[in-house]
Amino acid sequence: MTLTPIQTLHEPYAHLYVGDYVADTLDLAAHEHRALRLLLLDTWVRGPVGNVRLSAVAGLTKEEWQAVKPSVLPLLRNMQPRIAESLKHIRTFDAMRLPSEDWHIVRSIVLERDGHACTYCGSDKRLEGDH
Repeated sequence: MTLTPIQTLHEPYAHLYVGDYVADTLDLAAHEHRALRLLLLDTWVRGPVGNVRLSAVAGLTKEEWQAVKPSVLPLLRNMQPRIAESLKHIRTFDAMRLPSEDWHIVRSIVLERDGHACTYCGSDKRLEGDH
């Protein structure tokens, strides 16, 4: 992926330019896009995904993972340092109230992680983060 160098980023997120993503992943099949997205999300939430967990996090069997690994893993490994730097910046706000523009990003990540449903009751209506 072609990204702005991390030194120029001041926002607490890694830029994902749709045009660049599409250009870099144009040859990926739908299941490869899904695997990459799940791996990127898990990297945001839990940090770098270890080799042992790659297939499980991608939602694939070990055999399916071996088939998509050559196309997905290089993209994932390329993004991990940028995600780590972005998370490091976000963590500077630990124990502080996040600025609203940063909270929007964290909220989006949490809602995506939880499948846009409340983890307590399963409701997918009127989510605000907690209810």
